[in-house]
Amino acid sequence: MKISIAVTAMFLAFPVRADQAQGHSEYHADFYSKLKQPKSGRSCCNNRDCRPATYRATHRGFEFLVYGRWVRAPKSKLMIEDTPDNGGHICGYFVGDQHFRGVHVINSDHVYCAIVPKGSV
Repeated sequence: MKISIAVTAMFLAFPVRADQAQGHSEYHADFYSKLKQPKSGRSCCNNRDCRPATYRATHRGFEFLVYGRWVRAPKSKLMIEDTPDNGGHICGYFVGDQHFRGVHVINSDHVYCAIVPKGSV
């Protein structure tokens, strides 16, 4: 009984936004799992850290809307690709994700890859 209460409390304490969770699972197998980080060639996606995201071009570069905040993607992480929904996507861990690889994330963002569809640049 105590275990089920603790598990339920854990899920309530660290909610996952439904739109982002749905977006990842919808695109993981055919899109996110195949993306490689520019320069390093490492995978962009670690199971659930990629998501569809609204994006905009600014004088500082491309920004992506994640958890209600605009996150600037470093130019070195920007990719121009055909996307399955012709929209923007971003991979990384962000303030609001709560946990990443078992570590509580409280005040930093880290972008692995930021993808804008061809024709947007």
